[in-house]
Amino acid sequence: MALIIALISRLRQGQGGVASYFRCVEDQLRQRVRYLSIGGDRDARTIVRRLCLFALDYRRLHAELADKDLRIVHLNPSMDWKAFVREAVHLSACRAAGKKVLVFWHGWDWKFARRLRRGLWHMIFARTYARADCHIVLASQFRDHLRKLGCLGPILLESTPVSEEIMQPTGRAPRRETEPLRLLFLSRVEKSKGIYIAIDAAADLKRAGHAVQLTIAGDGSERIAAEQYVLRNRLEGIKFAGYVQGSAKAQLFADADVFLFPSNHGEGMPLSVLEAMAAGLPVICTRAGGLDDFFVDQVMGYSVTELSTAAFVSRIDMIRRDSVRAGAMGAFNRDYAARHFAAPVVARRLFAIYDFLLSDPPSNILPADWMNDSK
Repeated sequence: MALIIALISRLRQGQGGVASYFRCVEDQLRQRVRYLSIGGDRDARTIVRRLCLFALDYRRLHAELADKDLRIVHLNPSMDWKAFVREAVHLSACRAAGKKVLVFWHGWDWKFARRLRRGLWHMIFARTYARADCHIVLASQFRDHLRKLGCLGPILLESTPVSEEIMQPTGRAPRRETEPLRLLFLSRVEKSKGIYIAIDAAADLKRAGHAVQLTIAGDGSERIAAEQYVLRNRLEGIKFAGYVQGSAKAQLFADADVFLFPSNHGEGMPLSVLEAMAAGLPVICTRAGGLDDFFVDQVMGYSVTELSTAAFVSRIDMIRRDSVRAGAMGAFNRDYAARHFAAPVVARRLFAIYDFLLSDPPSNILPADWMNDSK
């Protein structure tokens, strides 16, 4: 069987999207994929230390490339300059060794992505990433941008997977009209993720006399400031749960009625939204990243085009006033997530991409994008 190696940072301890992706599908991939850990020491603050670690990573990759059974190297960069440069070097080494290269773009920073249109950055892209055998992106707008940058090969649209723990049925009972509406914000606690919109929306509803509770889960640079904001303004019914994972995260979803995602961050395919859908929650969100490709307003929840507290307050109030419709949204989301985002489903689609790259002679039939996968 042909060997595939995926380069990944901090598989076990990482909190980012790449580590979460591979932890979810690890059981399905273990028969065909081997992991090579790179760039994992985040405490390396000096340039010399970072260069030494990069040299060690490159040396270990070079040793792996000598394996004749290795056919595909699966790179997992984000669209930021550090990951871009690191993986450009790795990509060049893989192509020089005659290996096929799959590039899966996870994070996406539009400011940096637009810098690739010209100058030195564009030259580096044209000589490395544009020559990869296949790209995977999490949003169609990212695919369009790669095309404009000169990628001529296949660019496939994929999703992130949801863990089996989140997918388990919870037996959630419909909320009674007399019970508080339980809101959940689960993300990195940053201004760009909309933390203050979530807090202010809950506070406005409380001031209007509505029974609501807000749980904020996650960590980030704005967490302490957000906690102080709640205390300073004496806002009630808001609690901070910190960073959660595993069964604790699953329980938070099970205990919530509505999921809030007021982000204007450079998102790929927001895992927390997919997890909320898998847990059977209606979602109120912006159309960030890959959400714009599939999120159906008034069916999966509500999406907003105007990022404001007032916009979220009005959508939350719609759900508060119609628990039957909210229940129907949650049921739809659970079924949709099971068909598209469950780890075995995502792994099967990734295998189809691997097999496409391994086909000899090369196949002219591309694997289906995740939304068009009818299996």
